[in-house]
Amino acid sequence: SAQAPPASASASASASASASASGAPKASSSSVAPAVAYVKFEKPLKGSAEKAAAKIQETSEAFKADPAACSLALSPSESQGLAELVATLGQTSRWHASELGPPCLAAALKVAQTWPAAEAFPGLDLLRLAFLHPAGSATLAGGAGSVFEAGGALALNLSRVGGTVETPQGTARVPMALELLALRCAANAFCHPAARAQVASTPARNALLTRAAAKALEPGSGAAKQVRVAAAALLLNLSLAAGDPHLPTGSVAPAPGVYGACACGLEALVAGEAKEAEAKGAEAGAEEGAAGCLLAAKAALEATGDVMTARGSPLPAACTALKTSGLCPPGPAADALNALGPMLGC
Repeated sequence: SAQAPPASASASASASASASASGAPKASSSSVAPAVAYVKFEKPLKGSAEKAAAKIQETSEAFKADPAACSLALSPSESQGLAELVATLGQTSRWHASELGPPCLAAALKVAQTWPAAEAFPGLDLLRLAFLHPAGSATLAGGAGSVFEAGGALALNLSRVGGTVETPQGTARVPMALELLALRCAANAFCHPAARAQVASTPARNALLTRAAAKALEPGSGAAKQVRVAAAALLLNLSLAAGDPHLPTGSVAPAPGVYGACACGLEALVAGEAKEAEAKGAEAGAEEGAAGCLLAAKAALEATGDVMTARGSPLPAACTALKTSGLCPPGPAADALNALGPMLGC
């Protein structure tokens, strides 16, 4: 049966994701198919849209003044739509009755899809919020889910996670803000049915999500604490979707990469603790991310019963290393680790 984090971990999946990612799945005792409580990144709600829009308008004005970049500037209609988006997102009590059509989202999509990596993050933050809005989520899922296709606003930025960009000073890691918001945005795509079905219903999209999470979680990636937690939350949502009774049976199946990505999170925890004496905090946040990975792996196994694929992945070795390290204190993560052992034969 489908499982979900309990209210104590995620306040019915609406608290901060650092808490949600470390919550333990809990089976429903009801005979009615339970709702799956997907992890979502709501906070901060107040003021986020305004700040992101102000940054977009500031950058757009700079582009207007640059002949080489003027095509990236917002048009008057895009600026108007941006203002309408901010106004709608600000009225949270009316989300159930308000609309967010393509004109409202055009500016955010343009920023996320066409602006340089260093400037794209405010657009992703607006999309993160739009996925929380019922009508906004439906709009983003429209057009055959183009936002998730190769080159689409979300797919493009997920493919950038763990990558590099060229700057005037040379090659640099993709900005942390972009990685964080791309992963949070993808996690929020699971909030409402239309987008959920689009983001997780094909092997290509499954692979896109797991690759992005694995890049953020891999040992030595240098990913920040918040990025690791967002990556683990995304894996958990993908795993929960596999057993969601409200999605068509067999329409969603975690790619084998889910188990590999989960293993990356566990390896990062062990590697990070080993390095702590040399560089305090070098892998800060790995423990929270690893806890989410344990829950994601457990949810995927329980949803699919795909034991052989899991046993043939790096996951058993990573779980064994975590057990012997003594780095998993009593709690939900340790419970998940103990439950995984017999399933994985380790």
